Amino acid sequence: VVFDSEGMSMAEQVVLFEGADAVIGTHGAGLANAMFCRRGAVMLELLPQQLARASISQIFWHVATGTGMVHATFVIPHEMMVKDTPSSLHNFRAPVQQIADALVSLLSTADASSGEGVCDGGGGCSD
Repeated sequence: VVFDSEGMSMAEQVVLFEGADAVIGTHGAGLANAMFCRRGAVMLELLPQQLARASISQIFWHVATGTGMVHATFVIPHEMMVKDTPSSLHNFRAPVQQIADALVSLLSTADASSGEGVCDGGGGCSD
């Protein structure tokens, strides 16, 4: 399901996220509703490589683990970024198959996970 909050009440958004097994999204406010996901759901955060070492890179790990979700970060390599403005950090070409492979890997290891993982560009996730 592609999520767009426009026209949805807060109650409808909560119900949608409560029923999610997985949430995939770019690092940013769009991932905030993941706090309503059930314990054991997974979050795959898409994070541009240039933000990977910044302190903000841990924000959604805290949201996920604080609510009992399993979190992994999929780092978007520099070469996938679209340079449309000098300050653009969230415009990238999504490596769809690699992200899908990472999600499958994350879902298959979620039960045994410690709550955090890293997914590489090859689609693999690890604790």
